[in-house]
Amino acid sequence: MIKSYNDFSTIKIKKIFYLKRGQIATEYLLLVGIALFAIMPIFYYSLSSSSETIRLNEADEFVNYIAKAADRVYSLGPGSQDYIQITVPGSTEEILFDRDEVIIKLSFRGKTSDVFAKSNANLIGYVSTSSGLKHVYVKTLPNGTVEIGELY
Repeated sequence: MIKSYNDFSTIKIKKIFYLKRGQIATEYLLLVGIALFAIMPIFYYSLSSSSETIRLNEADEFVNYIAKAADRVYSLGPGSQDYIQITVPGSTEEILFDRDEVIIKLSFRGKTSDVFAKSNANLIGYVSTSSGLKHVYVKTLPNGTVEIGELY
C-alpha cells in the first residue's frame, strides 16, 4: 500500500525509467537493423567481386601452365611427353586449343570473359570444362604439334 506521495512518485519514476529503457533498446535495434541493411549490398558486391577475381586468376594460371608445359615438351622434340595437374575454375564454358593459343572462356553474371596464353607450338587437344583438379598429358606428336588431353 502506498503510504505517502513520495512513494507514489518513486513508483511512477521507476515505471517511466523502464519504459524509456525499453524505447532506447527498440530504437537501438532499429538503428542496427537499418545499418546492417545498408551494409549488405556492399558486402555482397565485394564478395562476388572477389570470387570473380579468384576465378580469373585461376583461369590465368590454367592457361599459362598449359602453355609452358607445351613449350617445354615442344622444345624437347617429337615423342616428348609430360604429365601435369591443373585446376579448371568454376563457371568454365569452353576450353580451346587454337593453333598456338590456349583459351578458356568463363561466364560471370551473364557475360563471357576469355583468358588466353600463347605457346611456341601448334596445339590440339581436349580438356573437359567440369571444374576441379585434372590430370593432363602433354606430348609432342611426330609432326611437331603438341597434343593435350585428360588422363582418365
